[in-house]
Amino acid sequence: MGDHVAGVGDNRGGWLRSAAFLCALIFAYWALVSAAPLFPKGRLALHLREACRLFTKEGQYWRPFGQMPLANNFTDSIALNITGSLDPDDPLRSAMRMDVSFASGDRTGGSPLHDFENFTAGRADAKSPYSRYWHGYVVLLRPLLSFMSYADVRKLMFFASTLIFIGALLLLHRRTDGVTAFAFAAGYAATRGSFGSSCS
Repeated sequence: MGDHVAGVGDNRGGWLRSAAFLCALIFAYWALVSAAPLFPKGRLALHLREACRLFTKEGQYWRPFGQMPLANNFTDSIALNITGSLDPDDPLRSAMRMDVSFASGDRTGGSPLHDFENFTAGRADAKSPYSRYWHGYVVLLRPLLSFMSYADVRKLMFFASTLIFIGALLLLHRRTDGVTAFAFAAGYAATRGSFGSSCS
């Protein structure tokens, strides 16, 4: 009986620790995304305009190696729009809403690429919250775009993602077997098809 009571107590303590850890993660997330708008803009506007021209040139996908797409410009235009729309005067509200800016009188098919073009050209006059994605990327993307072009950010993301992928592959091979590592690589390639997108 005593052992049973002790077991229940230990289990309850584990749940409390897990709940506290979850609350800490949620708090850390909101603290970081609320701090992102406060980062000095630097050359942010210039780099967003350059990214818009890049998307217009490339179309929906970034294909640096032939026909295989490494990033979806449709998705990335939303991420950049949100990153540029963060309001340093009301960072907590920005973190809660994650607004997309658009021109209310010109929403050609509701295309994110077109909305982003209007935003970078200064024609956006309205905002709408965008809750479809997890927006933790703004914590890194906003500071990076303050001093790096988006073309360079993509290269950095591609390099970092590739290193993480290779590291995971080597770790799997060392701790399991070659078949498991191959299955991981094949599954990743089949489901992702991209190493470079900032928010996918």
